Amino acid sequence: MIYTDDSILPELTEEEAREIAKLADAIKNKPPRTFGRYGSVRLPASTLEAITKIVETGYKTLARANHPDAGGSDAAMAQLNAGAKWLRDTIKKAGAN
Repeated sequence: MIYTDDSILPELTEEEAREIAKLADAIKNKPPRTFGRYGSVRLPASTLEAITKIVETGYKTLARANHPDAGGSDAAMAQLNAGAKWLRDTIKKAGAN
């Protein structure tokens, strides 16, 4: 289930929006990770650090806005936690190869 309520999205500063757009462009231009005959492609540590920083900053921002103690819903927080866990696991796998 994808939570589509726009109220969970924080207002971004122009600098944050530019940083996210720059990272998205960098990710689009990276070759995909491949497995098989030639092994796997490992992402550079600097890329993994940048992705981790953006994921954690985004998670904290959304968690502050959506935590049930701050007026958010349990469903929104559960989805945020699940998404953040998936992203963290994916980043770890990208760095482990």
